[in-house]
Amino acid sequence: MTWIWIGVLLAALVAYGIFRWWRRGHPRKQPPAPPSYSAELSQRLQKNMTNGTKRKRRGKPAKKQPPRHR
Repeated sequence: MTWIWIGVLLAALVAYGIFRWWRRGHPRKQPPAPPSYSAELSQRLQKNMTNGTKRKRRGKPAKKQPPRHR
């Protein structure tokens, strides 16, 4: 029973060593660097300008009648 556990541990160590050796030759690709805030903002503004749709007004809607004078 002891020899089985020693064999399992040695197999795990060998597998880990092979994985580490393989990983050295095949490094992970680095994710692309996020754009700076100003670049991201200009992209968002440019996207909104090229939509061709009108911007929705924010706040209260315009009144239909002029205000009464007292």
